[in-house]
Amino acid sequence: MTTEEIERKKQQEELLKVGVKTGQALDSSNNRLVNKIVSSTQLLDSSIVFQTSEHILNEWTLRKQLSLEQLLHKLKYNRAINNYFFFELKSRENFWSWTIIVISTLTTAISFLNNVEREPFIHFFVIVKVTLLACSMLITLIAAWIKKQQYVERINLIDRYNQKINKVIEEIDVQLTLIPMDRDKYSDFMKKYQPQMTDYLSNTPAMSPQEWKKTVYYITIYYPELIENDSSDQNKLWPWWTAEINTNTIIRNKTNFGYNIKQTYWSLHPCNKIYSCLCLCCKTRENEPTDLEKG
Repeated sequence: MTTEEIERKKQQEELLKVGVKTGQALDSSNNRLVNKIVSSTQLLDSSIVFQTSEHILNEWTLRKQLSLEQLLHKLKYNRAINNYFFFELKSRENFWSWTIIVISTLTTAISFLNNVEREPFIHFFVIVKVTLLACSMLITLIAAWIKKQQYVERINLIDRYNQKINKVIEEIDVQLTLIPMDRDKYSDFMKKYQPQMTDYLSNTPAMSPQEWKKTVYYITIYYPELIENDSSDQNKLWPWWTAEINTNTIIRNKTNFGYNIKQTYWSLHPCNKIYSCLCLCCKTRENEPTDLEKG
């Protein structure tokens, strides 16, 4: 290796050292800049969020916000249950209404057979009259059943309830999403929404225990999206998930509610009741003493 090549190699090594030092200097300056931005952001965040559970911002505290979030979970549960039951009732009412329409159409078609001059076979007119009488009785019974079940009244009641509770939930959700300084004052907020929350939690549309259990069961089995939605803690539905306040947060743990519903729903089914009665009778007979045991 010549002297020129040795000098050229030394120059390249010196240039590399200078480049490394320059890069390190740039990295350190960038890190300082990033740290300044982060620290300023943290200062900005600390000015708009709660420092402690009793830190007051625009009359709001963290404890008050968590209590409202807990009530909001219960309102969302009422909305989910009543919204599903609303469409369940509508499907029942539609089924029976269409049944009346179909039977009425058949009755009208059969009534034209009375205009036949000659009987195609013996007792033709008697069969037509009996069929028309049976259809008329069936229509009357179905109409009485619809009125007895109060489908129309209950559908209208639940529809009004769902519209009102959905409006309140979305308005409260928007308020809680905003930073405390951009919300309504806590006193104004409670004055506006507390009577509505109390009303919608205490005056829910009535449904029988069987109807409630069927609704909860079908939501648990076939509509898990209503329970977890996007799997975030905020959108997990109570009582499938807990909503308990613990210091500065709300605990969202999975409960046994869904499991218990799955295990007990079919115990109310008529077929299962018959099966249980048969099993009970068999067990009773097995436990009866035989003639040899008696002797």
